[in-house]
Amino acid sequence: MRALALIAAIAAAQTLTQKIDVAVVNVDVVVTAKDGTPVRGLTRDDFQVFEGGVMQPITNFYAVESGAPASSPAGPAAPALSAAEGSSPPPPPPDERFRREVLVLIDNNHVSKYRRDAALERLETFISDRFRGGDYDWSIAAVGPRLGMIMPLTSDKQRIHDTLAAIRAGGARADRDTAIADLRPTDIQAANLAAMNHDRGPATDFGHAADDRERSIRAKFATEALVEAARAFGATGGKKIILLFTDNSDLNDLELSYATHAAVVQRDLLSPRMPQDLPGTARDINQLRDRVIAEANASNVSLYIIDPEGLRAPGDIASSNPSGTQGMTRHNAVVWMADQTGGRLLAGNDVGASIAQFDTSSSNFYSLGFRPAHDDGKYHKLVVKLRGHGDYKVQHRAGYSNIPPDLQLERTLKSPITISTDNATLPVTLMTEAAQPQKRGEVLVPFQAKIAVSKLQFLPDGEKWSARIDIYVSVFDENGKNITLNRVTTSATADSANPNPNGTFTYRNGILIRRGQQHRLVVAFRDQSTDAVGMAESMVGPE
Repeated sequence: MRALALIAAIAAAQTLTQKIDVAVVNVDVVVTAKDGTPVRGLTRDDFQVFEGGVMQPITNFYAVESGAPASSPAGPAAPALSAAEGSSPPPPPPDERFRREVLVLIDNNHVSKYRRDAALERLETFISDRFRGGDYDWSIAAVGPRLGMIMPLTSDKQRIHDTLAAIRAGGARADRDTAIADLRPTDIQAANLAAMNHDRGPATDFGHAADDRERSIRAKFATEALVEAARAFGATGGKKIILLFTDNSDLNDLELSYATHAAVVQRDLLSPRMPQDLPGTARDINQLRDRVIAEANASNVSLYIIDPEGLRAPGDIASSNPSGTQGMTRHNAVVWMADQTGGRLLAGNDVGASIAQFDTSSSNFYSLGFRPAHDDGKYHKLVVKLRGHGDYKVQHRAGYSNIPPDLQLERTLKSPITISTDNATLPVTLMTEAAQPQKRGEVLVPFQAKIAVSKLQFLPDGEKWSARIDIYVSVFDENGKNITLNRVTTSATADSANPNPNGTFTYRNGILIRRGQQHRLVVAFRDQSTDAVGMAESMVGPE
């Protein structure tokens, strides 16, 4: 299909005279005791942050308890308050910097429908019993033959319930998911429902040597899904989490695929015309794991992983390394990915308990910040240590990429499951108009996007005041593939720093698409002065 074209681009305006510097690297650190309970009452002086082996001064420190900051960065130590220090102060107001944004990612390729639905039922119970509504935001996506968003970020408790109930009632086939079809809002792509299908096409079992190369292909598919999910969060604020429901991502070491190593040797001897590059495939899978970790850390996303299939009995070929190597299980890959992104593998046979553990772990942490000495956009390794607390376990992301905010937003806007929140910092209103027939079987769909000027940061610009704005237009085809991403830069002007509170800034444009095909249009605004972002999306084309 011919690439979509954007028309009527707005020319860039003059450069503003000031810009706010917000270059701080944040590292969320979960500290737990031997029994897994959160450790509270630590201070800034208890932590050391190293980047590339060099200790960094901690410029920002917050202790977050039950999702809310318990301390501020005032003073050199900024200690967290504990019950032993006297009466607790009134609960602080919600802080959007620590608000949890959760993407529930359902891996239909590695979880049976029965176990998947049982796990979602436990999640529903958790929402009913422990989620008050408004505490934090949930979204749901699925991996099947494709990656698709099922429910955008929301804190609406009833909407979460309805979506989970519809998924379980609808079954695995999108063509008979009438419950979901009746429920879904018009802004959710119908093709996304195909992500709820199980994709068993390439292979159904990777427990023997002949499937090794196919397993590598599926590992690449799993990697791309996790990478795109992480990038979808890149421009989102708060504490970003992927809650992954999976049994096996195909990213474990190759030894887990064979009954014995001798079987591998025997196969190669019997089939010399079909050589298996085991070292090469093992290296590829290792690189895929590293890519998932690097991309998640670049977007500051933690992976919390739940296995709905549960633990296996000792001696089960799927529960341990068949070659006899100690310490290797089918969970090796996900344990490593969770650990390196500051998350956690929640293994066990009680999914409800795992979800409760996730809620506790992700809402009790320490947020450390430092200012990097470089701005190269490269990946840098991180290590956080505790002074004098050797018995505590420390979890944090193992690295970061100081990608500029504008490029981070571009990464997000190219993801097929672009994350947009119901309560964006810059609320955007997007409206499309009737399609206009064009030549060669195409139609032009005009649109306009609006934001309130009161939400923008105005700075002096000669005799006027200006707010510099980046506008992004991203379009996806009916299969979720990003067709185009265009960016224009303009400015809103006013006579003072506080313009008319009822005023709006409007951007008009249009997209050219094939007649008869449905596309997803995403428009995002970014205030260059504050890096605040708002976005909205709409389906265009036939319903």
